[in-house]
Amino acid sequence: MPEPRELRHCTTSSLYAGLSGVQPLRLHHCDSVGLRRWDAGIPNILVQVRQDDASMPRYVSLMDAASLLATVERVLVIGCSGGGKTTFSAKIADLHRLEFQSLDRDVRWLPGWVERDRTEQRAIISDMVQRDRWVMDGSGASSFDLRLPRTDLVLWVRVPRWVALIGLLKRVSRFYGSVRPAMAEGCPEPLPDRDFLSYIWNFEKKYAPLFVMQIERYGPDVPVAVLNSHREMDRLLQLSGRPIAR
Repeated sequence: MPEPRELRHCTTSSLYAGLSGVQPLRLHHCDSVGLRRWDAGIPNILVQVRQDDASMPRYVSLMDAASLLATVERVLVIGCSGGGKTTFSAKIADLHRLEFQSLDRDVRWLPGWVERDRTEQRAIISDMVQRDRWVMDGSGASSFDLRLPRTDLVLWVRVPRWVALIGLLKRVSRFYGSVRPAMAEGCPEPLPDRDFLSYIWNFEKKYAPLFVMQIERYGPDVPVAVLNSHREMDRLLQLSGRPIAR
């Protein structure tokens, strides 16, 4: 089988021309800004298609992300609620001895589910990102301008919405009426309302494009790894915890 190639910054037409003469590839994932992920028998080969000369986030493979995670000092974990990013972030913090920071716990919420003033939120985030070593769990794109310039690696937990909904169901069944880990004191786990369920259901359509746009704008050189399953998250932790070959 011919050696797989990584194609960057090409038009759609040149992409298909560049694939002529190689083994057929299966489309695995596609988003609205033209990222293509293809399964060529080797996992996590990322092909980035630049449409109409637009800029792209700096997507990296799982293996590259593992190498980076073993050495970087500041990691941003983003994604839809229910996908497992908080648990994933806490595992990263424990494995690599990073400070665990949570936007829900440390920034957004006050007791009784009262949302902190936005100006104060941004002031707290500005202070948090100046610290030396951290992993930050939180997806608010409105603060990417503060967080991305200080980030060494973005891990985007991008599981299917049914996985996120099942994750939410498990979380509610476990913590309903009590304060779950990484949530502010005085904010017991509620039953999800229609707006929150709609947020998860429509995340890919309404919010993922905003993530991409903000990453392009405020962190064009920050490596971004997209993790589409819990298995990939576990694999990344496993790989990043191994000794680095010299």
